[in-house]
Amino acid sequence: MSVEVDRNDERRRSRTRIRRATVLVWGIRLAVPLLLLAAWVVADRTSDLVPGISATVSSLREQLASGELTPHIRSTMHASLVGFALAVVIGAPLGFALGRSPYWYKVSEPLIASGYAVPRIIIYPVLIGFWGVTLRSKTGVVAISAFFPIVFLCMSGARGVAPVLVNLGRSMSMNRRQTVLKIILPATAPTVMFGLRLGFSIGFVGVILAEMFAATEGLGAVVADDYGLLRLPQMFAVIVLIAGFAFVVNIALWVLERRLATTVE
Repeated sequence: MSVEVDRNDERRRSRTRIRRATVLVWGIRLAVPLLLLAAWVVADRTSDLVPGISATVSSLREQLASGELTPHIRSTMHASLVGFALAVVIGAPLGFALGRSPYWYKVSEPLIASGYAVPRIIIYPVLIGFWGVTLRSKTGVVAISAFFPIVFLCMSGARGVAPVLVNLGRSMSMNRRQTVLKIILPATAPTVMFGLRLGFSIGFVGVILAEMFAATEGLGAVVADDYGLLRLPQMFAVIVLIAGFAFVVNIALWVLERRLATTVE
């Protein structure tokens, strides 16, 4: 009887610790945007170059209502999502294949790591030389920027699958296809999803920088134009829109990552 009571007490203490940890995590997550807003308010009161939150929100509402941002939003979203999709379709299978081959992993890993370290924005002028200042050039920047983190982390994830799991599949008479689908892919899912999130983030930064460098459309081009004309509320409004788009996509990828992790567990 005493053993059962001790077990129940331990379960209650464990649930209490989990609840406290969850409250702490969400408290920190909520505190970060509140601190950013507080810093914004302080900056507004101490600098003439920082518009207030109300002025920024009002400007964003006006620009969205007038439709002047619509072609720029469409251009940036198209380049970001299409370029990211290309990087995933090419980089994920390639990284997985290289990671599962000891020989090709040794050959390709230094090359991929070196390419990862190169600032991808320097490729944009080369793409402009081929395709001009077009949507295709911006999409290429995103694809190249996102490709390297995706392929690198997919390689690492595939490489890190415990041999005991593969041997377990063989002992259960699984063929190669079943081993890949039921053991290797679930085991690499967390690393792969982190690679996708990182790849999108780097690719999105790439397209915004490319638009600020040379573009006829896009949110980055709007920011550069507004800065040149000192249209500060309009510039901050577009920056908020850019941050919101990046946040939404990353949250969607994070939710997918958590669901995959739960499935694997």
